[in-house]
Parts: sequence; C-alpha cells; structure tokens
Amino acid sequence: MKHLPSRITALALCAASACALAQTSPRHEYRTPLRGFSVSASTPAGPSYSAEVSAGKLNFGAVLVGQSDTRQVLLTNTGTGVLTLAAPQLSGAGFTASSTCGSTLAVGASCLTEVAFAPTQAGVFNGSLSLTTNSQDASFAISIAGNAVQAEGSLVADVTASFGTVQVGSSASRTFTFTNTGTADATGVYAGLTAAGGLSLTANSCGTEASPGTVAAGQSCSMTVTWSPAASATLNSTLTVRSSAGNDPQSLALTGTAPAPVYASWNPSDKASAVTLTNANLTMSNTSLASWACARSTVGKSSGTWYWEYQVDSMPAPGTGFFVGVATSNVGLTGYGSPTTPTSVYWLSDGNRLAVNGALSNQSGATFGAGDVVGIRLTPGEQVQVYRNGVLSITQPIPAGTYYAQVCANSNNPGVITARFSPAALTYSAGITGATFGLY
Repeated sequence: MKHLPSRITALALCAASACALAQTSPRHEYRTPLRGFSVSASTPAGPSYSAEVSAGKLNFGAVLVGQSDTRQVLLTNTGTGVLTLAAPQLSGAGFTASSTCGSTLAVGASCLTEVAFAPTQAGVFNGSLSLTTNSQDASFAISIAGNAVQAEGSLVADVTASFGTVQVGSSASRTFTFTNTGTADATGVYAGLTAAGGLSLTANSCGTEASPGTVAAGQSCSMTVTWSPAASATLNSTLTVRSSAGNDPQSLALTGTAPAPVYASWNPSDKASAVTLTNANLTMSNTSLASWACARSTVGKSSGTWYWEYQVDSMPAPGTGFFVGVATSNVGLTGYGSPTTPTSVYWLSDGNRLAVNGALSNQSGATFGAGDVVGIRLTPGEQVQVYRNGVLSITQPIPAGTYYAQVCANSNNPGVITARFSPAALTYSAGITGATFGLY
C-alpha cells in the first residue's frame, strides 16, 4: 500500500494504543507508522500565571513621631489562570498592613494592600511586604522605608534688621515678627540684645528670660527694638531670640548709622533784607531803621522735643529790642505776627506781649536785655516754653506743624543776638529735661 503524505490527527486515524501515547505527551508530535500512514498528534496548552503590582517600593519619606501616613499597593492578575493568594506578610517595626485581597484573584481582577507607618520614636525604619501566589512569576517582595522625625518649632523673622540713618537725638524703631513655621510649639521664647548705646527693647510679646513665652505652631510673636543715638555712632548689635525651636537660636544683626549732626544756623535765603548775618550765620542784627526784620533757621521740627538758646549780645535800650520764639515757614519776615493765619509764638523783650497767630496778648513775663540767655523748649503740636537764664517765663500751647527758630530785631532800637543751636554752646541745658539739645 502506498503511504499518504498528509498529517492526520491521532484522534481521527490512529489506533487506540498510539492515541494514548500521543495524549500523555502534550505539544510533542509523534510519527507512528500505521498500516502505511504517517500520523502526528498535539494537546492544547494549560493556563499561564502572571501579575503586576502598582509599586515596587514604598517610601514614606519623613513622618512626624505620633502621626501616621499610608501607602497602597495594587495587585492585578494579568495571566490566564486564577491566582491563589496567601495572606500578605509584613516585616519591620512601625509598619502595619491591611488588605482587600482574598484567597483567590480572578483573571483581570485587582486587589489592594495598604501599609501604614505610625512611628512612636524618631529614627530610620525599613521593612518588607511579601505578596505570595501559587506562581513564583506572580509573587512579589516590596521594600518599605520611612524616616520618623520629632516635631519641632521653627521661628522665622519677617523683616530686615537695618535702622538705616538715624539722626543724633532722634529715634527709630523696628518691629520684628517671629512666626513659628514648624510643627510643634516653640517654648522658652525670650530675647536678648547685645549692648549698644541707645538701643532698647521697647515692646515684646514673645517673652523674657525671666518669663519665657510660648509660640504655637503657625502663630507669631513680635518684638520692637528702638535705637536712640545720643552721639554719632555706627550700630553693630545683635538681637538674639532663644527657644526650643529646631533653628534655635535666631540671631539678627542690627545695623545703622548715626552721622554727626549738622546743626542749624540762620538761613541766608529765609530772612528779611535788612538782616545782617555774621559768625557763620549764627549772629543776626537789623541794619535798617524802617521796620522790624526777622531771620528764620535752616531747620524746622514737626515732632519731638527740642531745646536751644539765644544769647542777647547787645540791646541799647532794654525792653524793646527783640521778638524771640518760633514760627511756621509762612510767617512774615518783616513786622511781627503777619500774616494773621500762620502760627508764631514770640516773647517780646519788654516781657509783656506774646504774639500767637498774629494776635498780641498781654501775658506777663520777665523782661530780658543785653547779656541774658533766652532758652526755647519746643514740642510741636503741644507747647513752646520760653526761659530767661534757665528760669521758665512763658508756656504757650501750639497746634501741630513744622516750626522754625525765628527772631525779629527792632528797627528803632537795633541790637545783636546770637543763636546757640549746638549743644556745646548751651548754657542752661542742665536744667531742661526730656528734650534733645541743639537744633539740627
């Protein structure tokens, strides 16, 4: 008989014994001679097992002691057979696990395992999560890492610490707000200042060394530092804030400059034409016989308290030589008290007249003459006080404004008067309190 070239499956053409052999060896072909035929046979493949996870590593980063965080792993059956699952296995201190996975996982299905990190002490923690199935190709070991940190405060200042330029005799203040940007209360809060001339802590809601304060997380406290230089200086000091915060101590460099003051003089551009100035523009006189003639200082003040003096060098006839006092910049420089709307305060040398807002009033005061020293204590918006040889003669309330030293000389009885705008030239400053000495 002639052999057929065709391949015929064993189930259709083979003898019973040959078929049994073919079925016991899947995916192998057998060529068995049977009555002149060539026969081949194969069996169908079984299920494949595979899976995927959403994360190969769980990194918690930094977690505060006493708090917790979670990470999740999604297991998906990507094979063609049902997976048999073991319970998730977790190792490592500080970690716990919960799972929605059962004992089996159908083809294409997913289940979730959640790992929590809840440290009770600071340190670095490591662990492992094992997801085991009935196939080695569908089992996973996932590493876990976490860093437990202790909660702490962090005080941060919000401004720079430069006072810039501060004139001698005046003051400048800086308020520093410290905000706790940390995660815990900052306790034991207090401030200290490196000693420097004229530097003081004038307001403080944070705390003192004797009674430290507490700043809760997210809250703030403030301190105000005031610099009042009494002489020219360069400020280099430090404000140090101590606390339990992790960035303790907080140190702020305090800087500033107090230049040597340039003291006032009579202003050559702000005087009556009849006024003659000498002695570096500190001495004035009236060279005309036509009218009163006035001179005004180069510096005016709108705040603070200031003291300076006038020395009456000569006055031929006592009681009629000068008006001395203060005035706003729009008061006239000839006559006296004109115009009537600006503010001026004069003490006449006859001691009986005081001009306020251009009006004359009879306010008794001592007379002054040649050789006397007239002192002026000015507090804008409050009062002006006039002294004769250190003794108070007149107190006059005044409204707010910018006031200048002003003196008017009588044309009928001209004399000479010298301004003492420098502290070194003052005679009676020792008896004056609460004022900046000189005018600058």
